[in-house]
Amino acid sequence: SANRVAHGILAAKGVDRTPVAVLMDQEDPAIPSLLGVLKAGRPYVFLDPNDPPTRWESILNLTGADILITTGHAAAQMEGRATCSLLAYEDLDAGDDSRNPGIDVGPDHLAAIFFTSGSTGEPKGVARDHRQFLHSTWLNTSTYFVSPNDRQSLLYFPGFTASVPNIYDTLLNGATLCALNPRRTPPSKLAAWMRAERITHFNPPVGLWRNLLEAIAPGEPWPDLRLVTLAGQPIYGRDLRDFQHRFGNGTVLLFVLAMTEAGAVTQSYLDHTAIAGDDPIPAGYPVADKEITILDDAGRPVEPGRTGLIAITSAYLSLGYWRDEAQTRERYRPDATD
Repeated sequence: SANRVAHGILAAKGVDRTPVAVLMDQEDPAIPSLLGVLKAGRPYVFLDPNDPPTRWESILNLTGADILITTGHAAAQMEGRATCSLLAYEDLDAGDDSRNPGIDVGPDHLAAIFFTSGSTGEPKGVARDHRQFLHSTWLNTSTYFVSPNDRQSLLYFPGFTASVPNIYDTLLNGATLCALNPRRTPPSKLAAWMRAERITHFNPPVGLWRNLLEAIAPGEPWPDLRLVTLAGQPIYGRDLRDFQHRFGNGTVLLFVLAMTEAGAVTQSYLDHTAIAGDDPIPAGYPVADKEITILDDAGRPVEPGRTGLIAITSAYLSLGYWRDEAQTRERYRPDATD
C-alpha cells in the first residue's frame, strides 16, 4: 500500500521535495499514506479531520503542499477548497504500482512538519529530518528494548510529534502497531481494547491515562503490559501511586520530558519501589546524545538548585520552524550561551 501511494505521488508531480499533506486520523490508512510519502522522497504534514477547514487551508498555504492525500469522502469535502492536487487513498490503493519506487532519501532530507497547538500564540511548523527520526528510534530501542514481540498503542494523532516514537519504534523493529482514536472510545472500552489487543507498551496522553485509571479496578491482571510511557505534561506523586495500585510489578512507568523541537530530552523509569510525595515527579536524566544546561536570562549557566531556561545541545534536534527564519534564529543557536 505504501508503494502504491508513493507511485501515485510520483505520477502526479514527479520527483520533488515539496511537502505532501495527509488528511486522516489514526484509524484511517494514515500509516501506509505517510510511509508512501517518505518513499516518494517527500516530507509529510498531517491535517486533523476534526479541525475546521480554515486551519487545513492555512497549513496547506504555509507548507506549500502540492498534493493532499485523503479518503474518498474527505476528498469530496475538499473539492474547491484545496489549491493542490487531491489524491484519494482508495483510488491509489486499488490501481497503482506496488513496486518499491527506489527514491534516494538521505538523513538530511526533511521527513515531516509538525504543527504546534498554538496555545501560546500562532501555531508553528517544526521541521524534522530523517536523522532525528532514526536517532529517536535507536535511542528508544536501546533504552526500553523494543522487540518484534511488542504490541504498541497509537493513540496520538499522526500530526502530533508524540506519534513519532509510537510509529517508528514499532515498525522499524518489526513489532505490531495498534491504532485507536481515543476521541471515539470511552475509558471503560479503552481498557477492554488494551486487553483484546494484548498491548505490551501503552503510550497515552496524560489526561486520558488518568481517566483510564478511574475506569479500572486495582488488582486486575495485566499479563501483557510491560511498559507505560507518559509525556507531554507534568505528572505527580498521586499519579505514580495510582499506577502502582492498579498494575503489577511486571509493568514499569516511564516518564519522558519531550518537546516538538527536540524530541525526547529526559527519561525517568518508575517501578513499584519508587516513592514520591505530592510534588511533580522529577524529569529524570538526559537521554543519550543530548546535553542539558540551565541558563539565566543573560545566557550564563546557573548554580545547582536554581531555576532558569532549559538549553539543549545535540546533533539530533529538529531543523527549526518552517518558513520562519526569525523564530529559528532566536530558538536554535550554534552555541546555547551565545
